[in-house]
Amino acid sequence: MTIGKGFSIGAMAAGSVALMLALIHFWMGPLSPEPAVADTIADTAVAIRDSMQRALSGAEARPPASSGFDAEIVMNLATSMLGGLAIVMGAIGIACGAPARIAGTGLALGASAVVFQFVAWIALLIVGAIVLAAIINNLGDLLSFGG
Repeated sequence: MTIGKGFSIGAMAAGSVALMLALIHFWMGPLSPEPAVADTIADTAVAIRDSMQRALSGAEARPPASSGFDAEIVMNLATSMLGGLAIVMGAIGIACGAPARIAGTGLALGASAVVFQFVAWIALLIVGAIVLAAIINNLGDLLSFGG
């Protein structure tokens, strides 16, 4: 086995895993529990109040808490890194003279994993914008109280 063919097979493996991670992450939904909207708004209001009290009393600002890593971030990073690795390994395989079908497959799998993440986010943003537009459009009907 030549070096180029080894890179190409590695690209296929990394691209396959990356694409499977992207699909699993999409279909599983949020991996970490999301707080309720009311809790988020209440926490934000309390943080603003505390910040204003510290600013008015002359106390030093509290440093922001580090969010750390959660399952969502790890899954996104793993998918992106494996997809990028597959793209690079596929390109190296092509440059080293490996069969174009093998290297191209690895390259395409890696690229599709990365692109899938962006397409999923864009689709969710479009759906959110449509829902928001529908709510704003019907806001007058909701507040009219039958008058």
